[in-house]
Amino acid sequence: MTRPRRFTAHAALFLVLLCAAHSALARVLAIDYGTDWFKAAVVAPGTPLDVVLNRESKRKTHALVTLRTDADERLFGSDAAAVAPRFPIATYPHLKSLLGKTIDDPAVTAYRAAWQRSNGDLVALDPTRQTVAFRSGDQTWSVEELIAMQLAHAKQQAETWAKRNLTETP
Repeated sequence: MTRPRRFTAHAALFLVLLCAAHSALARVLAIDYGTDWFKAAVVAPGTPLDVVLNRESKRKTHALVTLRTDADERLFGSDAAAVAPRFPIATYPHLKSLLGKTIDDPAVTAYRAAWQRSNGDLVALDPTRQTVAFRSGDQTWSVEELIAMQLAHAKQQAETWAKRNLTETP
């Protein structure tokens, strides 16, 4: 009776080691997302941790997004910072400070005071959660959507830098 149990235990150990070996060959994207800046790093088998360089050959990128619906474009980082004075309505900075906050949170009030410009109204996204969203014209974007756009940009930046798709298996 002990022989089948031993075989089962060895088979389970083999499967665990096989899965661990497979995941050891995977590339990993790490994103350090801050209020003002974000950095991305790629870890791959056989190479040390490497911080991704953006198009301007800098290791950190402005955590800033500009959405121009009239031109159907999204700008991130330095591109967004360059057009922010011309399009303050469409530029969204310091989003991390609003993440998970309700519309009546003191941090939202401080954000309004610090960024008094006409970049749309800060509104409650839904009546139940009361999380913050930006309304500009007929468009409404939640803070989570805007940050997801930035994180997707960081992933694209890392894939361009690494010259490979980071989601594919090894």
